[in-house]
Amino acid sequence: TSVHWHGLHPPNTDDGVPGVTQPVVRPNESLFYNFPVQPAGTHWMHSHQGLQEAFLLAAPLIVHEPGDQHRDEQEIVILLSDFSFTPPKEIYAKLRQGSKGGAPAKPGMAMPSAAKSQNASAMNMGSGKVDANDVDYDAYLANDRTLNDPEVVKVEKGGRVRLRIINGSSGTNFFIDPRALSGELIATDGMPVKPVRGTRFPLAIAQRIDVRVDLPRDGGAFPILALREFATEQTGIVLATTG
Repeated sequence: TSVHWHGLHPPNTDDGVPGVTQPVVRPNESLFYNFPVQPAGTHWMHSHQGLQEAFLLAAPLIVHEPGDQHRDEQEIVILLSDFSFTPPKEIYAKLRQGSKGGAPAKPGMAMPSAAKSQNASAMNMGSGKVDANDVDYDAYLANDRTLNDPEVVKVEKGGRVRLRIINGSSGTNFFIDPRALSGELIATDGMPVKPVRGTRFPLAIAQRIDVRVDLPRDGGAFPILALREFATEQTGIVLATTG
């Protein structure tokens, strides 16, 4: 295996690409990566050996600044991914032959009507239907769970939440939809940006965004959805206040 980094600035010898920047790490072997972990921000890492990333060999990598601990906000990390029971080598072979990989996609939950109509209108723009997805995966995951059994994160009524969202999927772009909570984009790919308010944020493969949301004082349950681009499947988590 190997470890490749998104957002950090390692020396080329530690960039984790077997056969290019380093030898592959074989079974019962080890490799020590030694470089400054910087800059601060929402980053992630994954295997860069063969098709191992398709087996969900990826993880968030959050680097904090000294002042982060004094911010009056709750931090929640969401790692998005896609998964197929079809072996990755078989999917890859089908793609090389020019056919669609994976199995027929299965939605984890019916898409909200507004989101469905927006995606449908996007698919039918121009002279023909858009086919933006090369692989139909069996599952779309947020922190390794589908919307049939989503992660429920406890939050405070009237609190502020910083969502660190990472698209660690192999072949899926998403739109992030905070639903009832309008969001404020405050960072992209680990770098702070001038805040932008919105209700939907595009997130391509390997990208990261930080979105800040404010919860109402009367509380409730608030889905944070990731909608598959030009399709009806979705995943996500639920923010739920106590009491």
